[in-house]
Amino acid sequence: MVSEEHNNDLYQKVLLEHARQPRNFGEDAEAQLRAEGRNKLCGDTIRVYLRLSEKDRVEKASFDGESCAICKGTASLLTTELTGKTRDEAKQMIEDLDRFASEWSLPEHLGAFKPLQALKKFPTRLKCLTLPWRTFQSALLGNQETVSTE
Repeated sequence: MVSEEHNNDLYQKVLLEHARQPRNFGEDAEAQLRAEGRNKLCGDTIRVYLRLSEKDRVEKASFDGESCAICKGTASLLTTELTGKTRDEAKQMIEDLDRFASEWSLPEHLGAFKPLQALKKFPTRLKCLTLPWRTFQSALLGNQETVSTE
């Protein structure tokens, strides 16, 4: 049987790998939806971009900005999972992630986000974890205000 500590080590490695070599990092000039988010506590600033198809599916999700490893790794992981989802599916996924951040219970359909469970040990970093998905949520809703973790 694999220990929880072993799983947490593996999860941390996955998250750090996403932070070191983020997927979909960079501005998307063709994105129809954009949002910016800031976490003053850690100094994170991210901008997110969503390009939608005519059928309201996420064709491309990307991000850029300056952020800590947790924020960058989470944003990278999120972009890989948003791509291909309808706008409604993407909104639901982010709502489920938000619930996960308060309950630390991950629904089965969010298995790709298991690496985030390792952050349960670091409650002070919760804002670093949630900033990317709250910023993508803002973009999906068409909000123009900067997202803040304060």
